[in-house]
Amino acid sequence: MPRLILSVRLYGCLLGLAFAAVTTITAAPHAWEEVSGTKALEHVQQLVDLGPRPAGSEALEKSRAYIEKQLSVFGWTVSRQSFSAATPRGQ
Repeated sequence: MPRLILSVRLYGCLLGLAFAAVTTITAAPHAWEEVSGTKALEHVQQLVDLGPRPAGSEALEKSRAYIEKQLSVFGWTVSRQSFSAATPRGQ
């Protein structure tokens, strides 16, 4: 279950990155016409190239930094929210 939640959040971030690229285009009458599947796949490839991202790993931190940087580039205000949860494997 935690893996599914992480995947959903990751895809949500990627969609945010794809949409952020669109929101910087002011001349387009409809932002959804400017969404680039190619650019979205490039973001996915950047994250996949980091390899597995288990909790507490350097790769996980690099993926977080990448997503934060990309969102910031498009003018989004980014902040982290820490949390802990009881899981079948512990806290």
